[in-house]
This record gives sequence, C-alpha cells and structure tokens, in this order.
Amino acid sequence: MIFDIRTKEKNEETEISEKKLQSLIVENFNLFFPELKIIKSEYAIKGNVRLFGMSGRIDILAYNPVENNLVIFELKKEHSRNIVIQAIDYSDFIEENLELIISRIDELSIEEKKIVLQLNKPPKIILVANSFYHPTIRRAKRLTNEISLYQYIYYSNQLLQFEEIK
Repeated sequence: MIFDIRTKEKNEETEISEKKLQSLIVENFNLFFPELKIIKSEYAIKGNVRLFGMSGRIDILAYNPVENNLVIFELKKEHSRNIVIQAIDYSDFIEENLELIISRIDELSIEEKKIVLQLNKPPKIILVANSFYHPTIRRAKRLTNEISLYQYIYYSNQLLQFEEIK
C-alpha cells in the first residue's frame, strides 16, 4: 500500500493487464528509458522464432544509440518461468536475421543501420514483470546476453512503481 499524506488516501496494489502495462510503458517510454529510442510496440517477427517453428511478437523493440544495439522488451503481467527463454528465442532470431530485420526498421537512419550491422552486437534484453523468482534472476545474470529485470507494482489510483532489480 502507498499512503498519500496530502489527500489521506490509501492506494492499494491492484492488477493490471499485460496490454495496459505495455501501453503505460510505451506512452511514458522516454521517462522510463531516456537513453533508448523506441522502434515499435508489438514488433512481429516471422519464421522459425520459437520452438516448433512458431512466429512471434516482441512486446517492445527499441534501439540504444549509445551502444548501437537493439533492445528487446518482454513484458509479463506476472512472473513466468519462460520469460527468459522467450526473450532469448527472440534475441537468437534477431542475431541470425539481423541484416533483414535492420533493413525493415524505418525508425533508424541509414547511418544507425550501418553501425548496428558493423558492430553486430547481440540485442540487450529487458524483462518486465510484477515479480521474479530467484531462479529467473540467477539465470538472467549468468547468460551471455545482457539482461535487465524490472519489477512493477500498479496501484489503484493509476500509480506505477517501476524499478530495476540489481
């Protein structure tokens, strides 16, 4: 609970849908991630992305102009043991098809596209959920991909608490 001293209101933690969470992050992207440039929400990737040849959708695809690499956001309403695997699947697919994917991104300049292709860095992964189990945190720290975990709490008066797990 968060208590507003000015209004004397209690703000209880409440559930939020994954779509609403995604919408809040996209609408306030520059506040949460000022160092990143959003490319697209619901970025569709087609082909043998996931197990059994399924296509997929990256919740949010962004670009880091300082590190010159793509950033994959995977959002979950609540903890999912598969969140890391899903994001790694997307990352692997991007690495294997980087030239094609970069060529289809209109939000990047020609110069940015050239740099991304030359450096050929693996995408950074940002996972967002209302909680993470210890094995997920441990696994994320051990993988070679750079993975950041963000935990959120949504409150009844439309407050969103958003913080990185270190």
